[in-house]
Amino acid sequence: MEWVYELKANKPQLDKDKVLGIDHGVDNWLSCVSNTGMSFIIDGKHLKSKNQWYNKQVANIKKDKPQGFWSKKLAGITEKRNRQMRDAVNKSAKLVINHCARTWHW
Repeated sequence: MEWVYELKANKPQLDKDKVLGIDHGVDNWLSCVSNTGMSFIIDGKHLKSKNQWYNKQVANIKKDKPQGFWSKKLAGITEKRNRQMRDAVNKSAKLVINHCARTWHW
């Protein structure tokens, strides 16, 4: 059995008088301020720490190796770091969107 149905998406009514400014930094990864008086900061120290750990591991593995050296271990820690960064970006985007949806009642 196959069910086919049409889903009508509700387009949000945007209030163009309300804006959110986002400043991207390092320790304070995202500093967000709106013209409605609401503001919040997403801390970036944890991500900075993970990236520093990654760079240290890469430097230790590549020590005394020829330029362009690559190994399965490097591939593994690179993939892990990339997944962690992608996860942080997705979670931060969700926080910003949920803040806007809650504050501005789309």
